[in-house]
Amino acid sequence: MKLTNDLIRDTLLCIETKLESFTDDTNRFNYKSKIHWKNIYEDDFLNSKYLIDDIKYCIVQLGKANLIEIVIYGRKDKISFLDIDNITWDGHMFLESIRDEGLWSEIKSKIGNTAKVSISIISKVVTELGVTYLKNKLGLE
Repeated sequence: MKLTNDLIRDTLLCIETKLESFTDDTNRFNYKSKIHWKNIYEDDFLNSKYLIDDIKYCIVQLGKANLIEIVIYGRKDKISFLDIDNITWDGHMFLESIRDEGLWSEIKSKIGNTAKVSISIISKVVTELGVTYLKNKLGLE
């Protein structure tokens, strides 16, 4: 399985799009939740760039990294059911820090697009580069 930086970013962006919130008729806040993972791997953009097994593996790893909330059923060696409930607070913060395409390009140039870089390392690099990037955008440096 491959877990690349682009796959992580693209999967989180896809999940965010699919997990839209809404307000019902009684004006209570609700979540459109429990998205089956096939709704993510069947996404035209993701499906055109990545293998299904890599997308599934990425979703599981995002859950282990506490960036998304997932429910997994099945044996240890075979997942039979995988739902995505929500993006966690940390997941939203991480996603916001990698959303900007210019900043994302700069991050990738610094760390490369390799599976050897963990999400926690990417988060640290994102924080450091994000401050510099923002200062440059605001003309503070």
